[in-house]
Formats: sequence, C-alpha cells, structure tokens
Amino acid sequence: MESGAGFSHSFLFLEVGFLLENMNQFGTSVSDLVSPLLEELGFELVDVELDSSASEKTIRLLIHGSQGVTLNDCQQVIENTRPILDVYGLIKQSWNLEVASPGLDRPIVTEADFRRNLGRTIEIRFQLNLEGKIKKVNGVLKKVNSKKITLQHSSGEVFQVSISQIEQATAKLSW
Repeated sequence: MESGAGFSHSFLFLEVGFLLENMNQFGTSVSDLVSPLLEELGFELVDVELDSSASEKTIRLLIHGSQGVTLNDCQQVIENTRPILDVYGLIKQSWNLEVASPGLDRPIVTEADFRRNLGRTIEIRFQLNLEGKIKKVNGVLKKVNSKKITLQHSSGEVFQVSISQIEQATAKLSW
C-alpha cells in the first residue's frame, strides 16, 4: 500500500488498545510498525524504550544513521512515525514520542551494532551456563555472525559467546 509521503508500508495488524503488560512484546510491536519506514528514511531502529514514570507515557525511539543523527533527522522521524503509532493505538492514554541517537556509550544490542563495533574494545555480560551464572569480559571484538561473537581479552584468551546469551554489551571508550 502506498502512503501520501511516497513510502511503501507493510504492517502486521495489531489489536487497538494493546495492553502494556509485556515490555518486550510492546517494543517488538513498535519495532514491527516503524522499522520499515525508518529503513526507507535511512535509519536503523536501535531500541524502543517506554518511560511510564510520569502521568503521560513516553515512547523513546533510539535510531542510528550512517552519517550520525541530527535534530532535523529526529523531527523527520517523529513526523513520520507518530501517525503510524497513533493509528495502531498501542497506548490508550495521552503519550509523548521522543527520538534520539543512543549516544557513544549506548548498549550494543543488534547484530548490526556488533558489526559496527568490530575491532573495538567492548564489555559484555553473559550467561555462562544454564544455572544463570553471569560472567563479565572486556576484549576486542574480533568476529560477528548471526549467532555468536568472538572476543579477545587482553590476556590473549578468546571467548566465543552466543548473542542470545549476552545480557548486556557496551563499547569501552578510550579518551
């Protein structure tokens, strides 16, 4: 289907008034709705956050652009995504939409995030075993594929970790 702005969209139908009991499901729903449009605008959706600490809910879209993200880019994304989110009614009450770059110290979440950080020092927290024991490792990201990453610690030890086991990953900035 063609929209007036010249973008083609294909969306999954979501029940209006979606209950926000599961944040992961909410983030996935928002991502399913806006990612195709963001890709056409030249951006990647890095993360979806929901801030419900105030009387009005705030949906925060964190986006990445190959040339960075400007204030005008954020405004363009708001203008193009807000109508989509309004139509699908994911939040039944008054809400705000914020769009931002995740910043230099942003979490590394997607396979594309890991690929952007190849050759850089990162820190990961991951589940070491089925009992849920967590291990934290710093090292240079050497390899990424769709299922796992390879990280080399400064001691020379090499870790291969399944992306699904990673609890948290961040780039370690050198100044």
